[in-house]
Amino acid sequence: MTARATQLAFSALKGSIPIRGDVDGSQLDPCAQLGLAIMKDRSRQVGNDEAYLTPDQNGAMADVLTEYWNRDLAVESVQQRIAAALAD
Repeated sequence: MTARATQLAFSALKGSIPIRGDVDGSQLDPCAQLGLAIMKDRSRQVGNDEAYLTPDQNGAMADVLTEYWNRDLAVESVQQRIAAALAD
């Protein structure tokens, strides 16, 4: 599944970039080639947000986002709740 050839074949069919950074994407479409170049540039990468938050903040964020996706909530209310979850 993660072999170079498999990743390239899958990405070519799907129109995505491989999960591996050590593949030759020269035969992928121009958008995928640009995506690969961006992913290789560490200055353009963002880490996993969970690594920057405390366990309590992660839990609060999960609660807010789960409720948002499963109920009809006003965006402004969700924004305030996210801000409060991150402030704790």
